[in-house]
Amino acid sequence: MVQDRKKAAKKKAAKKTVAKKKPSAKKTAKRKAVRKKTASPRTPKVKVNISAEERHRMIADCAYYRAINAGPMSPEADRRHWLDAEAEIDALIRSWSD
Repeated sequence: MVQDRKKAAKKKAAKKTVAKKKPSAKKTAKRKAVRKKTASPRTPKVKVNISAEERHRMIADCAYYRAINAGPMSPEADRRHWLDAEAEIDALIRSWSD
């Protein structure tokens, strides 16, 4: 009897037809108004005044950290570190005052 009920349930399930959904009309999405970005007036950079002592200290610090990260020290390497640090600091100072 249990088997008869299962067969009957299977037949009923097989007979059911699924109604197809009607294709709905696609709605076109409204485009949002896009604001054009206007160039904002460039804020003037403040001219930076760095004294010779401050510049020297900045170069010394930069050269020191370059030497630590480079490894073994030599007189030629010390000079190279100083010159590289000097170029880097001068470029940095120039970028602040442009």
